[in-house]
Amino acid sequence: MTNAPFSSFIEGQSSLYQWITQHSPEGYIDEELQDELPDVESKTLAWDTFEGINVAPGFFEGVIGSESDDATDKATVLFELFADFEKENETKEQLDGKLGSIYGFMLENSTITYIDSFIDLLSECREEVSLGLIYKIAKMFLTEANHREPIKWAIAFIGLLKLDEEDIELIALFGLTEEFSKFAAVALYRQDQNELLFELAKKVHGWGRVTYIGYLQCEHEAIQKWILLEGYKCSIGVNHTAYECAVKGNLLGYIQTYGWSDELYEAAGDLLLGMIDHGPGERIADYEDAKEVIKAFIEEGQTRCRILEQFWVLIKLFLYLGDHGKNDGWEDEERTATRKRVGDLGLRSGIDWKAMAYEDIRDYKNREILKAFGINVWEEVYALALKDSEFDDWHVLADTQNIDQYKRLCELAQQRLPLDSIASGPKDELGLGSQFNEHMHLTMIVQNLRNFDEIFAEPLVSAALQSPVTNNRNMALNVIETYEQIPDGLIEIIKSNLAIDPNEKVIERYKKILRLHGLKSSIYTYKGTMTYGTSWDKTVVPYLDAQAVSKSSILDEYIYPDDREYYWCDDFSPETYIAFAKAGFISVSHGKGEEMILFPEIQSEYAVLDFSDLHISHNVAKKIKKGGYRLEFNTSIDDVITSIQNAHERCWLSGKYAELIRTLSKNSYEDFSLISTELFDEENGELIAGEIGYITRNVYTSLSGFHNPDKRYENWGSLQLVLLGNHLENEKVRFWNLGHPQMEYKIDLGAKVVSRADFLEKWELSYA
Repeated sequence: MTNAPFSSFIEGQSSLYQWITQHSPEGYIDEELQDELPDVESKTLAWDTFEGINVAPGFFEGVIGSESDDATDKATVLFELFADFEKENETKEQLDGKLGSIYGFMLENSTITYIDSFIDLLSECREEVSLGLIYKIAKMFLTEANHREPIKWAIAFIGLLKLDEEDIELIALFGLTEEFSKFAAVALYRQDQNELLFELAKKVHGWGRVTYIGYLQCEHEAIQKWILLEGYKCSIGVNHTAYECAVKGNLLGYIQTYGWSDELYEAAGDLLLGMIDHGPGERIADYEDAKEVIKAFIEEGQTRCRILEQFWVLIKLFLYLGDHGKNDGWEDEERTATRKRVGDLGLRSGIDWKAMAYEDIRDYKNREILKAFGINVWEEVYALALKDSEFDDWHVLADTQNIDQYKRLCELAQQRLPLDSIASGPKDELGLGSQFNEHMHLTMIVQNLRNFDEIFAEPLVSAALQSPVTNNRNMALNVIETYEQIPDGLIEIIKSNLAIDPNEKVIERYKKILRLHGLKSSIYTYKGTMTYGTSWDKTVVPYLDAQAVSKSSILDEYIYPDDREYYWCDDFSPETYIAFAKAGFISVSHGKGEEMILFPEIQSEYAVLDFSDLHISHNVAKKIKKGGYRLEFNTSIDDVITSIQNAHERCWLSGKYAELIRTLSKNSYEDFSLISTELFDEENGELIAGEIGYITRNVYTSLSGFHNPDKRYENWGSLQLVLLGNHLENEKVRFWNLGHPQMEYKIDLGAKVVSRADFLEKWELSYA
C-alpha cells in the first residue's frame, strides 16, 4: 500500500473536478477527450496486468466489473483505515498521513472490486465509524482528488445517502465522463434521477452509454423514441445495448403504434443484428417479441430494402433462422416460410444483389451475402492476394476447410510474412496495437492448422512459437500437440523457450509436450495418438503399453507428473491389464466391437476410503441387524456383468473388456485378484446388488457396480458397499480406491478426495 501524506498526492496539480469543469462548457465532453483525463498514466495502478495497454474509458467496470475474490479483505482494510482516522488527539500532520493512507489504498485497488463488500461492512458496523466524517472525506476527494479511483469510491459512497441538489449536480458533472459513468449511474438511480440519467445517456457514446441505458427507465414517449432510434448506437458495439433497448423501448409496440419509417427500419435492423451477434448478455433467444419483430421486419423489407447494407441485415436473419432458429423456438414450417420470404427478395426483387456484393469481395458482409447464394469467393480473394504485395486480409483466406487452399495459403504466408522479425523471442505481450499486426496475421493462419493433419507448415509454427505474443505461442502449441512426431527443430525451440518464457501457463504446456515426446520415444512400438473433441478443444490421447508402465523411470518422468489422464491401448491381454492396474491406472474401454480399445486412466483426483472412516448409515445398520441377505464372492460373475450392463445405458464393461474380466476371474496371477461381489436376497435367491473390482498392491479398486432399483430393495446398494468394506478390512486390505470422486455416495460412505500425488504416495506405501 502506498504510504504518503494526502497533501503530497494533490499538491501542485489540478483536480479531476477542475479538469472536467473546464472541458464541459457546453454541458458535455467531446468524445475524443474522454480518454484524456489528466491522470491517464495512473489508470492501471489498480490493474497492473493492463499496464501499457490503452483500454477504453469505463472498460474495467464494463467488462471486468465485479467484486474480486479478496473483496472482503480489501473492504476490511479500508474500513479499518477509516476507523483509525477517527481516533482523537491527532495532529494535523498525522491526519494528513492517515488520509494519505486511505487515498493510497484507493489508488491501488479498483473500487469496483470491493465497494459492495465495503458498503455491507458499513451497514453492519455503523457504530464503529462516523458516516458524517466519511461523507466529508468523500466530498473532499470529489473536489480535490487528481486520481480516478478515489473519486469512484467517493461517488459510490455519497450515492448511498439522501443528497441535496448540490451533491446531485456534482455527481452529474462526473457522470459526463465514460470513466465515472458506472458509479454516477448507480448513485443517480438511487436518487430517482431518471431524467438526469436520460440527459447523461445522450452525452456519452461508449461504456457510459451502455451503463446509463441499463439504469434508465422508459417513463415517457421521448425516452422510448430516443432509446429505439438513437440510444442503442454505441461505440463499444450495438450487441451491448440492443436487447436492453428493444425491451425497454418496446420495439414491437412502437412499430405497431407508429408504423415503419426509414429511420425505424434502419434502427430495427441494427437492433436485430445486435441481438443476433453474441454479446455480453441476453441475445435474440431471450427476446420475447423476436418472432413477431423479425417477421414484420422481413415483410417490410419486401418493399423497403433497396441497398446492400439493408439486404445484409436480411441475410443475417436468413442465416440465423437456418443455424439457430430451431433451437430458439421456431417451428420448422414457420422457420422455412420466414426464410423463404428473404429468398424471394434475393431472387425476385429485380436487384442484382450478387453483382453488388462482387464489387468488393474483401468486405466481410459482401462475402457472407455471396455465401448465402452458395458462392465461395476464396479463389478470387487468393488471386487478389497474389497481385497485391500489401495484402493483409489473411483471415479471409484462413476461412476454408479445403486442404489444397490451406496449403497455398501457408505457402504464400511463408513468402510474405516477416517470420524472422516475428520470431523475436517469448514475452508476455497481448498483441494489441498496430505494431503486432503481423503477429496477428500469423495467428489467423496457425490457429487453423490443427484442422489439417497433412499440413506441417513448420516455418509458420516455428515463428509463432518464438513470438513475443503469448497467444501466438499458444496457437503454435495447439498445433504441435496434434503432431504424431514433432520435428526436432520445434523440440529444440521448446527446450530453449522453457528457460526464458515469462508465462507460467505456457511453460507448463512446454513441459507437457516434452513429457509426451519423451514418452513416445521410450515406447518401442508407439502406435500413434488419438484425438477427440472440437477443433478448438481437442483432447490428445497418447498410446501406452504394458512395457512402458512397467518401468518406474517412465512413470515418474513422463506420466505421473503430467496432468493428462487418459491413454489408449489395443492390447486386451490379462498381462497388459494387470500392468496398468499395478501402476495405479483404472482401465475402462472405448468404442465397440473390433474397434474397442482399452482406455487406462491415471486420474487427477481419487475417492479413497480408509476403513476406519467407513460410515454405516442408520438404515444400513438396521438392515445388517435384521438380516435376510447373503453376501458371496466370485460365484456369479456372469450375472454381475449382465446386471451392470443392464443398469448403465452406455456401459464400457462389455465386448472384449467383459471377456477380459471373465478371463481374469478364472485364473490366478501374481499380486492381482479379480473380485466379483454379489449380494443376494436370502429369501428368493435373487441377485440384488454387486460390483466388480480387483486387489493389487494390497489395495482394492472398484470398477463398476449395480443395485436393483425396486423400492423393496432401497439401501441395498449401500448395504453391499458396507459389507464389502468390512470384508476388505478383515482381509487386511490397506485401503479402498473408489476412483472418480464426483459421485456423492462415495463421500457418504466415508471416502476422502485426494490428489493424484497424494494417491500415488499412499499407493507406494501400500507395499510397505
